[in-house]
Amino acid sequence: IARRNLRWRERRGLTLAITRAPDPELIGTVSLKVSTAHRHAELGYWIAAAAWGDGIATEAVAALIEWGFSALRLHRMV
Repeated sequence: IARRNLRWRERRGLTLAITRAPDPELIGTVSLKVSTAHRHAELGYWIAAAAWGDGIATEAVAALIEWGFSALRLHRMV
């Protein structure tokens, strides 16, 4: 956790937990590895097998892409 917090403070990356409200159980993560010098990021995710096919990853990735382009003003994500 400390390394993840440091990555965010340095604006090098972000990892977020994915849950199904109101249940706090972790079912996945979505993350960005950011290159501020080039204004691009690599996006990654994992979803628990029990949640496959529910559209959870699609929803989480879409939200992070929108946030990356608007809030971080990235030019490209892969």
